[in-house]
Amino acid sequence: MKKKYFYTNKCRVILTTAYPDYALQGFDLDVVDYLLKPFSYERFQKAVDKFRLLQIASMTSLVENEYLLLKGDAKNKYYQVKFSDIMYIKGLNNYISVYTKDQHIITYMNLKEIINLIPARLFCRVHRSYIVSFKYVKFIDGNCLFIDEEKIPISESYKAIFYTRLKDFR
Repeated sequence: MKKKYFYTNKCRVILTTAYPDYALQGFDLDVVDYLLKPFSYERFQKAVDKFRLLQIASMTSLVENEYLLLKGDAKNKYYQVKFSDIMYIKGLNNYISVYTKDQHIITYMNLKEIINLIPARLFCRVHRSYIVSFKYVKFIDGNCLFIDEEKIPISESYKAIFYTRLKDFR
């Protein structure tokens, strides 16, 4: 059985500066993190941990591309999560919450980053704060969909893409 590897050629950057005015521009350039001087060692370590997580995610062999490796809230705790087990992902600024039937994992990553690590055939962004698995959508009522008991909004900007991809998934 041939293993598939997930690589990215993207250069990862952590910006450090004394000028807060450039923070938004930095994130528009998709930097890993933005450290405003003076910064504490703990804040620096958080940026380095985020960098390492992105490196692990991009350089790790994902067993037949069915798994995602997520860093949990504990210092060196990582979770191997099957794509097929992920029900939905909720964005919380620079963090995401990954919901499965068995667990809820919060990790330091944003939705733009996670969307590049999950298979597009299984997932779709439906709102600026939500990515859902087509597999777990119970039903749709107006501008909301339901996964288990969770009511998830479908925004106008993602609605057409969602419905088109939902037809292709079924």
